[in-house]
Amino acid sequence: MFPSLHPGITYVLYVFYHISRKPLSVVKNVLHRQNCSVFTAPEDYLIPEDRLHNWCSWEPFEDDKTYKNLYGWMDFTYLMAYAIAMFFVGAVAERCNLRYFLTLGMIAAGALTVLFGMARFWDIHHLAFFFAVQLIGGALQATGFPAAVALVGNWFGKQRRGLIFGFWNSHASFGNILGSLLASVWVESNWGISFIVPGFTIVAGGIIAFLFIIVEPQDAGFPRQNGPAPVEAQPAIVINKNGSHELSQFLPKDSAAQIQNVAPIVVEVVEDTPLKFWQAFMIPGVIEYALCMFFAKGVAYTFLVWLPVYIKMTLAGSGNAGAGYMSTFFDIGGIVGGILVGAISDLWGARGLISGVLMFIAVPIMGLLLMFGHHSYAVLGVLLVLTGLITVGPYSIIATAVAADLGTSLKGKSKAVASVSGIINGMGSFGAAFGPLIAGAISTAASRFDPETGKKTYEGWNEVFYFLISAQFFASLCLSRLIFREIVRMRNSRRNPAAI
Repeated sequence: MFPSLHPGITYVLYVFYHISRKPLSVVKNVLHRQNCSVFTAPEDYLIPEDRLHNWCSWEPFEDDKTYKNLYGWMDFTYLMAYAIAMFFVGAVAERCNLRYFLTLGMIAAGALTVLFGMARFWDIHHLAFFFAVQLIGGALQATGFPAAVALVGNWFGKQRRGLIFGFWNSHASFGNILGSLLASVWVESNWGISFIVPGFTIVAGGIIAFLFIIVEPQDAGFPRQNGPAPVEAQPAIVINKNGSHELSQFLPKDSAAQIQNVAPIVVEVVEDTPLKFWQAFMIPGVIEYALCMFFAKGVAYTFLVWLPVYIKMTLAGSGNAGAGYMSTFFDIGGIVGGILVGAISDLWGARGLISGVLMFIAVPIMGLLLMFGHHSYAVLGVLLVLTGLITVGPYSIIATAVAADLGTSLKGKSKAVASVSGIINGMGSFGAAFGPLIAGAISTAASRFDPETGKKTYEGWNEVFYFLISAQFFASLCLSRLIFREIVRMRNSRRNPAAI
């Protein structure tokens, strides 16, 4: 297998992960419907008097005053389980065969996605069921990212890592687009299928991982990309880890005669062992990027979770399917942003500077989305693309290329990529857990109802955007020290190019 094909396989696998995560954000509009008067009840269904206006919603999400909080807590449970698992998954993945690890993780995650959809066919209305599926499913979804980043990092060195990961990390946005489109096909007719099809998709990905994943380049006859440089061809006295000595010759078999009169060198064999958790956490830059990811991923996932609901509520005539389709413009911007940020960061060699500046620029762009996004489909589409470009783009590079850079930055240690990726993305996932929950709580608290009819007159979305804009600002602020350091380094390199 050629090296250039290997990230393509991991790309497809993680697209499947994101496809399986998207259905709930699309199906939310059906689990709780705003207007049941346009639907006809089945002949054998007697509508309760207290549910005349919301009989078509799926219990327990039928209450107008509590459904947002339920959605928020379900998302929080899912993402909190994902975040906590992420811290441990990276360390476990580095001590396992990544091929087997990814295979089992994908199959198990797919089974939980299918189980959520089966609630529609088994007529399950117990809230505990949905929370249990979210809890276990969130933890299983964490198996993907650290393992996949480590696999791609194994196959590519640092020089063009930003561009490669920029293309590769578009799997998130591309998977979200496909997930939205796939779930939207059945969202009106049978929302259970909107979960079952993506669930079986990621199960199929697990089978692909088992058949085609190659963990290390040297396993396929290619040179190693990370870790100690190969020893030059000459004889050596090797001091093994147990203290024993042996004569070894680092020459092709047909060149053995050349070593007879050459003095051997002494080489101590040092095993490339994984770092402990606290050692990976203390790598310079890990703390700053982890804190930045807490805010940045929180913003991105709040958009991911609530965007279809926001579009339906604010853009007249969008509907459930239309809101799902329009939300994909945010993901399109994320794809373009990841590639551009990756390419520019490779060119400038300043990933922190590029990411921080773009995150700050996102603050006014999000303000424009709030003020003008509800005017028309065209305006909303343009603003969603811009917002996705400068929010998802920087955080996607931090999650991948930066994590891989930091994970291979220690001399003699190349097995820290999964651990560093788990720390940075785990911290980001805590933000992703709290972001949608806080957004749901803010929207509920700021909502206003007509006292006579009981109908909602204001959804509280302005307050939600103020919260997101503030979080985005703090994300850029977390990188201020790294930005300053990279500016100084670039200035010094221009004054003294020989010092590069």
